[in-house]
This record gives sequence, structure tokens and C-alpha cells, in this order.
Amino acid sequence: MARRPRGFGPHYVDLHVGGRIRSRRKSLSLSLEALAAGLGITHQQLQKYETGRNRVTATMLYAIAGALRVWVSDFYEGLPSPGEVARLEPRRRDCLERFLAAPGGPDLMAAFVALPPHLQQPLVAMARAAVSVEAAQCGSAAVEETT
Repeated sequence: MARRPRGFGPHYVDLHVGGRIRSRRKSLSLSLEALAAGLGITHQQLQKYETGRNRVTATMLYAIAGALRVWVSDFYEGLPSPGEVARLEPRRRDCLERFLAAPGGPDLMAAFVALPPHLQQPLVAMARAAVSVEAAQCGSAAVEETT
């Protein structure tokens, strides 16, 4: 995974993994402090993992998975495969990464794909109407019709 230039914020994978860690911790009713103590790290460090501010090493992710009683792969559930992302043209890939890193982005994506196609189309039309193609930072390729 490539490093992100300064000013771009955390990578969407780090945000996703951190969010999955936080979600599992909360589902077990574990406090930040309790999990951190069990892992031998500070609660501040665990909080940085959960928010994506710091990347989790493979060793630490393995330890976290054990403490939370899940497979390491569970933290990656819901992400597009790296091959799918790599096949996108650079502007679309950047747009996807920014969308997934945006607050609520992964939830919005999951809700959208769960909708039947006849409900997806009006949402796409509404989004296009709300954003002018020229002003979209993702470029016109990101908002082209996909029908």
C-alpha cells in the first residue's frame, strides 16, 4: 500500500480497519482502556489505530484480532479487492479512495449496493443534479452514467 502525501489524511484502508476494530470492541462492551491494557499499549495508541491516524502493524493486528476473538480478515470485510481498485483509471481510483475515507462513505456505499437497481438510479440522478460535473473534484469520469 502506497504512502499518502501529507495533507491527504489517512488511507481509506486504515480508516476501515480502525473502524472495524472500534465496532468489534464496542460490540463486546470493552472499553478503550481495557483493550489497550490487554494489548500492552496506551489507550491513546489504540485510539489512533481506531481513527486511522496510525497504521496497525501486522503483529499488532494479529494481537487485536485475538483479543477481540475474530479472524484478522474480519477487519478487511467490506473493502473492495486490491485488484478491483488497481484496475480503475487513476482519477476514478482517487475518487473511490476519497469516498471510502469520507465520514459515512463506506456506510453509504453498503446501503446503496443493497438497494434494488430501480431505486439506485434515482439516487444517482439526484447526486448528479446536486453536483455540477465541472465542479466535481473527481472529474467527469467519476460521475458518468454507468447504465
